[in-house]
Amino acid sequence: MTILTILVSFLTYLPSQEAKPARTFDLSTQKLENKTFNYLQSETVQESLIREAEKGKYVVHWVDFSGNPRTRDYVLRRNILLHDGYVFTREDLIKSLINLNKLRKIIYPVDLNDVTIRLDRQRKIIDMTIRFREKPKFK
Repeated sequence: MTILTILVSFLTYLPSQEAKPARTFDLSTQKLENKTFNYLQSETVQESLIREAEKGKYVVHWVDFSGNPRTRDYVLRRNILLHDGYVFTREDLIKSLINLNKLRKIIYPVDLNDVTIRLDRQRKIIDMTIRFREKPKFK
């Protein structure tokens, strides 16, 4: 038996699968589990999500930055304590915001209201978006 005949006989036993179109979505209209994605999250909703994530030991899946066209992400990421795969805690979130505020030469101060939190309750993961306003660049 040659390799070609083995391969042909193997392929005849495989079920045929149609190609599925790639999933595409727009974050501005994406319906998430806790609310539609937008940049404003009420304090009560945010506090309840933080408490739930901390109590349920959610894992940080992604930290996204918005409003930073000139500042590179790695400059911001090296100042936060919440990295992908870490267990989320309120203390780390607050310390991360304090560390980011040390970059006052390039960004305006950020606080808890500048953080949008999204939970995936099935996979026990948390995604965050931190909004910035960069200071103008002077020469």
